[in-house]
Amino acid sequence: MLGFMRKKAGSWLIKVIFIAIVIVFVFWGVGSFQEDKANRVASVNGESIGRDAYRRAYNNHLDNLKRRFGDQLTPEMIEKLQIGQQVLQMLINQKLMLQEAKKLNLRVSDQELVETIQSIEAFRSAGIFDNRRYSAMMQQIRMTPEAFEEEQRKDILVDKLRAMVLGGIQVSEGEARAWYDFKNVMVNMDVAPFIPENYKGIEPTEAQLKAFYDENKAAYKTEAEVKVRYFHFKPEEYETKGLVQDSDILAYYEEFQHEFASEKTVEARHILVKVAEDAPEERVAEALNKISNILVEARKGVDFAELAKKYSEGPSKEQGGFLGAFKKDAMVKPFADKAFSMAANEISDPVRTQFGWHIIKVEKVNEASVRSLADATAEIREKLTRKAAREMALEQAESAYDAAFVEGDLGKTAVALKLTVKETDFFNRKGDALSLAEAGKFAGAAFELEDGDISNVLDFDAGFFILQRLETKPEVIQELNTIKADVRLDVIKQLQGEKAKADAEAMLTALKSGADMATEAEKYGIKMFATGFFKRDEMIPQIGFEREIANAAFKLSAENKLAQSVLQGNKGMYLIQLKERKHSGADGFAVEMEKIKAALQEQKEREFFSRWMDQVRAKSEISIDEAFRNI
Repeated sequence: MLGFMRKKAGSWLIKVIFIAIVIVFVFWGVGSFQEDKANRVASVNGESIGRDAYRRAYNNHLDNLKRRFGDQLTPEMIEKLQIGQQVLQMLINQKLMLQEAKKLNLRVSDQELVETIQSIEAFRSAGIFDNRRYSAMMQQIRMTPEAFEEEQRKDILVDKLRAMVLGGIQVSEGEARAWYDFKNVMVNMDVAPFIPENYKGIEPTEAQLKAFYDENKAAYKTEAEVKVRYFHFKPEEYETKGLVQDSDILAYYEEFQHEFASEKTVEARHILVKVAEDAPEERVAEALNKISNILVEARKGVDFAELAKKYSEGPSKEQGGFLGAFKKDAMVKPFADKAFSMAANEISDPVRTQFGWHIIKVEKVNEASVRSLADATAEIREKLTRKAAREMALEQAESAYDAAFVEGDLGKTAVALKLTVKETDFFNRKGDALSLAEAGKFAGAAFELEDGDISNVLDFDAGFFILQRLETKPEVIQELNTIKADVRLDVIKQLQGEKAKADAEAMLTALKSGADMATEAEKYGIKMFATGFFKRDEMIPQIGFEREIANAAFKLSAENKLAQSVLQGNKGMYLIQLKERKHSGADGFAVEMEKIKAALQEQKEREFFSRWMDQVRAKSEISIDEAFRNI
């Protein structure tokens, strides 16, 4: 269809089609019920979720995934993740929560809204809310302050609802202890490994090769491949010295001055003597006495770093207590308040925090500052030059696309506009044969086209591309004679696995009848080993991370030492028998308790809220537009 429209772009037929489209939009009826229905993605208890809201949420979610996965985020991965469904269900849940909040008469005051927005770090400069920075950020994300504030109001309302729903959930010390004991139990087991690759001398027959090939033909398909012609508009080719004026630099400096501001930081060392926040008074006093004695040594001139290595109980101990340069909000309040009130080379009195008692030595104070325009000019010029060059490259790409749309051929467009056109060899969906930095994205775009189709302007990190798919090599099943060596290796691997499993099953039968594991292992030429102690979430020594084997190991007991089935791992089959079971770190619960309780609290809240949402959904009327049910 696109090829047909390009060929007829100047004809009376296309003009008639466009006029017809215009007439349809004119008479559709702005603001009508039909339009509302057409723009609706879903309805939740009579309230609509519009396509614009869905599109914004989808794009935001996709941008987050791109930042996280980069070039690894392929079209196939996007489809597998079912991003469309994730976003739709998120919007439905948000609508339900806002409706529930309304039923409960929850409100967000203007003061709450202001305080929340002013606390967002992205809008702060030198620790203070910066209105110019706020306005600039709104322009960057293409939202009006009113729209952003409305979204923030909704988020605060949802947070209030969650706090109300989850208010009664608590984790007891007993629950935390049970979890601690569960996570810290250790086992040591005897293992008889049956590794398929150790079975040598297996030679398949011609009949076995043919039977295996006939049964697994689909595994021997070639990959589909395509060839494309393309334009590449590189921003760096548009960079020139006169692209940015001094007035542009001044305007940028004045509008984005927060970028050149540095908050006050302190470089310090500390010594920590740990004591729990709710420890008894005698334990607190004992820790204070210890830190006070260390302070006496420090003030006598003993090297502070050496004292930290000797006495500190904090994670920075090996670095002599050095914390590097930090901002005030990077540390807990009592620690930060003290450190930021001190001068260089000063040593503090003992400071109590939730972690224990500290003494602090400030080594350097870096006062808040703003870089001068002269100092920032080169950086701003480079940034604006890159931005302007990219805009020029995009403008050139869009002009080329317009011409290519009419011509229907990148080769002809290249001649007409005196552009360089390139052509690839055949490549697969992953772009393995392409010598491009973003080969995966390039290949993904190419496979979305039909032969002869021209892509839109594609925005990549390396610039802008326009592709035209020239030819396709479809996937085909290769003949047995062509890939006989590969099939032979696959058959040998299968036969090795079957032999290993048969031997493991036979030995297990003997063990169940009371045979000795070491004796039986010798019969089969198996070299047994003991794993040594390991925990549930740790790698099994000499085996690796094997969830199924670990689960089976921790079910064994003094009464039932032998696992009752052959266990499949990545490297082969295993028979396991309990050697010893013990608990590790029994005295560490007091240190870990608060962390465990916080983790369990989060888990319980997540599970409870999920069940609560299921109940809300069950009593609600939710309808999803037909076009969005299988996205």
